[in-house]
Amino acid sequence: MKFEIREFYGSVELPVIVKLRYEVLRKPLGLSLEQSQFAGDELSTTVHIVGHVENTMAACLTILLSEVNLTKEPQIGQLRGMAVADGYRGLGLGTRLLEAAHDWARQKGVSLWCNARSQAVGFYSKQGWEVSGPEFEVVSVGPHFPMVWKPNTKR
Repeated sequence: MKFEIREFYGSVELPVIVKLRYEVLRKPLGLSLEQSQFAGDELSTTVHIVGHVENTMAACLTILLSEVNLTKEPQIGQLRGMAVADGYRGLGLGTRLLEAAHDWARQKGVSLWCNARSQAVGFYSKQGWEVSGPEFEVVSVGPHFPMVWKPNTKR
C-alpha cells in the first residue's frame, strides 16, 4: 500500500478534510458536518497535512498557528482534527502523519499543543507529547487532556 503525505495551506482540499473529520470524529457523537470545520481552517497560515492511499484521503490533521507570538519561545500551533478513516486504522498511518507534522514543526521552529481525547493520550505520549494539565470535558465530545510537543522532542 502506497501512502503519500502532502501538506498545503488554506482551503485546498478542505471539503474532503471536513468530510473525513466528520466521519471519524463528529458523526459517531451525533454532531453535524458543520461542527467539523474549524475557525481558521481557510487561513493561509493554517497547514493541513493529509495522507492519501491511491486517490483516497485516508488521514488528516490540521495545525492552526497563533497569529501573534509575544514571547521569545518558538511560534505555537494547535494541532486539531487528526483523523484516520475506517479501514485504514491500525496500519501506522496516524503515526506517519504525526511524524510528518513533527518534521514540519521542526523545520518551522514551531511548538505544538492539542486537546487530546482521553483515549488518544497514549498514542500522543508514544510520539513525544506530554500532558500539560488536568483532564477536562469538551461539551458534546467528552474528556480531554491538554498536551504539548516541542521541536527538540525526540521519540
